[in-house]
Amino acid sequence: MGENLKTKAYNHIRQNLLMGQWPEGAFFSTGKIARNMGMSYTPVREAMIQLESEGLVETVTNQGVRTKMLNREELQEKFELRIILESGASRLAAEKITEEELNELRKLIQQHRYYLREFRNEYAAGTYKSPVLSETGGREIYQINVYLHLGIMRASRNPQLIKLIGDLHILTRVLRTRAALPSEHHLRQMLRDYYFHRRVVRALEKRDSQAVSYWMERHIRDAMRHHLSVLDYLERLHSREQLRAIEIPEFWLKPVVKAENELSEDEKP
Repeated sequence: MGENLKTKAYNHIRQNLLMGQWPEGAFFSTGKIARNMGMSYTPVREAMIQLESEGLVETVTNQGVRTKMLNREELQEKFELRIILESGASRLAAEKITEEELNELRKLIQQHRYYLREFRNEYAAGTYKSPVLSETGGREIYQINVYLHLGIMRASRNPQLIKLIGDLHILTRVLRTRAALPSEHHLRQMLRDYYFHRRVVRALEKRDSQAVSYWMERHIRDAMRHHLSVLDYLERLHSREQLRAIEIPEFWLKPVVKAENELSEDEKP
């Protein structure tokens, strides 16, 4: 019974880490997690020990357990692993994916497109003020990204590979869309994510393992470049928690408008 509670707590915490419920460096209240789950403190503490052994959380002396904070070298290493594993897994997915799974990926692409339009509408209405994760649509696009990647990985039919890639997503999740870079707004990064996602799914529809691997690698390399730029920027601010709330220049929205105008085009990779 105790082991089942530990497993339940572990799966709950890991899922919330994967979906970005706790920001980078956030400390956990194991007592609050236990109360919310209706269980004792012990299985939650044991789950935290397992998550720490897997490198997903870390203990800070005299402060407690928090989500893992990666330095620049560690972050780059995790992305390089993702490039190798996800491009390979996507090749397997091209061979094994079902029509039902493809339909789910198509729905995610449509949702991503919808929320890009919502961002444009918010800007036009003057209601989009601060480009951070908590704004309308930001959380949804973040989750769409996770669901799409894991949907492709599940289609590889390799549980060990899926677990490894899921852990890497947890470790590289926290900086995406979190900062307003002076030279590059996260709306542009969302558009690039959409661009690559659409091409990955189209390659899967054609069962083209070479093309899907190519677009997946390009996608993750692009995400790595963006994440490292964000990390460098936040380090220059001397605080990763210091996020700049800035107005969105019109030129940042032009790529989003362009993408919307191209939505009906049958683009080919």
